[in-house]
Amino acid sequence: MSGEHPPNLSHRLRQVQRLLEHTGLDGVFGRDWATIDPDTGDLVFDRVTADRLQMVLWRLDALDEEQMARLTERRSRDRDETEHQRRSAPVAAPSVPVDVLVGPHLGGQQ
Repeated sequence: MSGEHPPNLSHRLRQVQRLLEHTGLDGVFGRDWATIDPDTGDLVFDRVTADRLQMVLWRLDALDEEQMARLTERRSRDRDETEHQRRSAPVAAPSVPVDVLVGPHLGGQQ
């Protein structure tokens, strides 16, 4: 099956490596943790050793906490923006009927 690999497979490998870098997991796994098998074209991930597993779990916990903090901040910001828009929205004139008095000083007739 050599030579019949999708042309973008190396692009996919670069994407995986960038994602590992972005999440900080490249520091746990190393840059060559994901490779392409030249014979099959398969994307291959190396094993996670027992001593690295705890580091992976810590990093995943940290990523989860960072994501939750970003979500909380975004919700707070959205809530503040909604409240600001509500407070600064124009107020419509009330539709309460008002008795109008007319008199000579207001141009009315008696």
